[in-house]
Amino acid sequence: MSNSVDANTVAAAGISLSNTLSADTEVVLATFETTGSSTVTITDASLGTDTLPMSVLSITEAGYSDETGFIIDASPDSSVQIVPYADYTPQSGVITPTDALGVLKTVVGMNLNPTINELIAGDVNMDGKLTPTDALSILKYVVGMNGGVDPEWIFSDVNADYSASTSQNIGYSNVIDLGLVASGVDLQLEGYLLGDFNGTL
Repeated sequence: MSNSVDANTVAAAGISLSNTLSADTEVVLATFETTGSSTVTITDASLGTDTLPMSVLSITEAGYSDETGFIIDASPDSSVQIVPYADYTPQSGVITPTDALGVLKTVVGMNLNPTINELIAGDVNMDGKLTPTDALSILKYVVGMNGGVDPEWIFSDVNADYSASTSQNIGYSNVIDLGLVASGVDLQLEGYLLGDFNGTL
């Protein structure tokens, strides 16, 4: 089984934490990367000498024609939220001054019907609206200046309703709340590349 790895214990050394972890605060202790059609399963965990509650979360890649799909399996009655993202490998001609111009045209009202792709990809600082600051960040990236957008792929559920979104109230969240998962959830994702306003990719 070339696409699976068995790891009885994964230790994250050198982590300095305070004595307590605050509720509702995300703390990343370790990250895992898979390639191909792989499954990542978390069966149990411990922090120091304390055993954390049993949690089983299996994420399996599924094939779709247009979007990336994943099948989420969790232990019964688990409350699951995921924040999917992916690094971007820079490619020539993807993020250009045209993307910055598209943001500016939308800000001043020359683009009256922006698509959800344009709104999400153009909001590079992810503050929920398009502003000249987003356009400037794109231009800084294009010319290689500090302070430019850090392009990365972000995702949303393809079934999310963005019909009420406007350039000043996009209403996007990169947190996908699956709620209480009794068995499996078939999740289909759509990706947006920050800075790629005109959807080159």
